[in-house]
Amino acid sequence: MPFDGKLQPMDDHCIALTSPEVPAYLFRLCGINRPNLGQHSQGHTIGRAQQLVFATFRKEPDGTWALIEPATELIEQFLTE
Repeated sequence: MPFDGKLQPMDDHCIALTSPEVPAYLFRLCGINRPNLGQHSQGHTIGRAQQLVFATFRKEPDGTWALIEPATELIEQFLTE
């Protein structure tokens, strides 16, 4: 986990990470085998994947979610924390 947050299922193959530290963002992670769902602290292992599909969404003023390109540093945090 790159920061404190909650992991919850999105669909059959993806999970969502939300965090009060970055409330305007939602991170979708697909391809994780047996993810560790629930509330977790920074540094906790989310799970393992042979191929990870990562997407970042930002909440727009109208309440919809927009797909955005994540910063390289953020991707590195997900892979190393």
